[in-house]
Amino acid sequence: MKRKIFTFILLLIFLLVTSKLSFAYNSKAYILMDRQTKRVLVAENEYDKLPMASTTKIMTAIVALELGKLDEYFIIPKEAAGIEGSSMYLKEGETIKVIDLLYGLMIKSGNDAATALAIYIGGTEEHFVHLMNRKAQMIGAYNTSFANPHGLDAPNHYTTAYDLALITAYAMENPLFRQIASCTYYRSVSKEGIVRDMYSNNKFLLNYPYASASKTGFTTPAGRCLSAVGKKDQMELVSVFLNSPDWFNNAMKLLNWGFENYELVPLILKDTVVDVVDVENGKINKIPVVSKEDVFYPVKKGEQLVISSEKKIFSLKAPIKKGEKVGEILFYNGGELIYTQPLVAGDCVEEKPLPWYKRLVRMLNILPRVRGYFSW
Repeated sequence: MKRKIFTFILLLIFLLVTSKLSFAYNSKAYILMDRQTKRVLVAENEYDKLPMASTTKIMTAIVALELGKLDEYFIIPKEAAGIEGSSMYLKEGETIKVIDLLYGLMIKSGNDAATALAIYIGGTEEHFVHLMNRKAQMIGAYNTSFANPHGLDAPNHYTTAYDLALITAYAMENPLFRQIASCTYYRSVSKEGIVRDMYSNNKFLLNYPYASASKTGFTTPAGRCLSAVGKKDQMELVSVFLNSPDWFNNAMKLLNWGFENYELVPLILKDTVVDVVDVENGKINKIPVVSKEDVFYPVKKGEQLVISSEKKIFSLKAPIKKGEKVGEILFYNGGELIYTQPLVAGDCVEEKPLPWYKRLVRMLNILPRVRGYFSW
């Protein structure tokens, strides 16, 4: 009897260990993160600094989408033509739309498209890289360093699985990034009439039924790198693998594991009234404060949470626009902060008109400045 119990315990330990390690077989690092709340569901070596190859281009796309004029045409400079590695085969002197460069960046993983976008946005590749690094810090990817916009191997060019998941989750907040990063075919036509039919060979996008977006990367030192986002029902998860030979299968297995083992519980729903607060100098003196959006937190099946919350609301003075951020609500599980949600004004508040005597005083205060402006 004791032998049977001992054997059962060993089998249980083996299943628990292999259920985790099977995802990361021969991978240097991996992570599975909830896109909205950034909760890490499972990970290994997620803080190790590693080269990331062309998954770099997720940040290149973020900076270009936020700073570029997508319908603008750009003349391809000499520096962006003939870049080594993967390419959309740009020609020096041709004129192409910025949006077409973004599709070439993500679908064909064009190193030439990355360089062209860097020069278009930053003036020089060096300045664009500075913008990439600054954005990484803003996102919270503190253990990431970019040395170029395309991901070819270079000193001081690295990330972590955790940071790359944060960067990907941030990118997914942009609807156009979602569209581009999930696209498997795109046709571009330059001003000169050069037609490019771009087909994706990303097996995650082509084969996984819950695929939301993906970017691959490969160099010999970096190995096969993949950022892959999947969504099933309301749950959207970000998986990242660095130096993972079986990258596509690993990502699909890991995402399926997340969908099977976790469920979403609501922390707060959009437009839920959190408080009614005073407004200074408004036509109305109170305003409802509401949640900006729905927040669902991923919970492992059978896991028990002890959720508490704390609201922090600014001192409010009219005018206030509906939807304007006026505070935040912090959610805790057993005292540990798990999510911070913006709170917004549920209504607009116009400024109360000044009494006539205050308007007169203001006018009298302005008159000497007006008189001085016209005197010479």
